[in-house]
Amino acid sequence: CMAEVSQRLNNAREAANRPIVHSHEDLAKKLKDAMDINKKSSSALSRSTDGSSRRMREVACPTCTVHLQVQVPTSGSETIECGVCQQPFLVSAR
Repeated sequence: CMAEVSQRLNNAREAANRPIVHSHEDLAKKLKDAMDINKKSSSALSRSTDGSSRRMREVACPTCTVHLQVQVPTSGSETIECGVCQQPFLVSAR
């Protein structure tokens, strides 16, 4: 146990002594790139398999009230699972 604690302390000291390589600009560029990738993938997901576009709508989960971007069905309703609390709820076309 003592050896493990010593090893963890040594690892923490080494990590603290390493210089921080990322500048603010580097981190901002990384964030922008990640957001661009997410935007492209979400626009690709908004197309159904037959190539037609599906409407996206922001809805609040009735259980945890977090706001989610979901695909709205063209007619009827569809069960969606909240990405936060994992509870299913219905989203209607209206």
